Amino acid sequence: MEKQIFLYGTLKRSILNKEQNFDNIFKTKILEKHLYYKYDTFILKRRMYLIKDKIDQKTYIYPGIILDPQGYPVYGELYSIKNINILDTLDEYEEIEKGLYKRESIIMAGNETYVYIYNQKTDNLQEIKTGRF
Repeated sequence: MEKQIFLYGTLKRSILNKEQNFDNIFKTKILEKHLYYKYDTFILKRRMYLIKDKIDQKTYIYPGIILDPQGYPVYGELYSIKNINILDTLDEYEEIEKGLYKRESIIMAGNETYVYIYNQKTDNLQEIKTGRF
């Protein structure tokens, strides 16, 4: 069975952030070596929220999704994983150890697929009802 990952938000290949050069290098130098882009797609029963973090006097804006049976499609990109070790790098990037996100496994197109789920309270966050960031 092929291992896949569903990426959304700032990790999509179609989003290059001019102010966050590290993200651009991360995507072009690291992700492209370990992942193979398959196609744009969506996952069901999710909700997407807009998160704003201020770090070192700079504001970062990014989305987070949560599981919700009453939710809607969230759009992103599906990748085949060429090197499973890339998950360690992504876990660090998504701050798994700090509890910001958690990595979950779902089945998409008959294959195990990893997705990063926002792991904080969403009570005061703006919802992105279009499922697109």
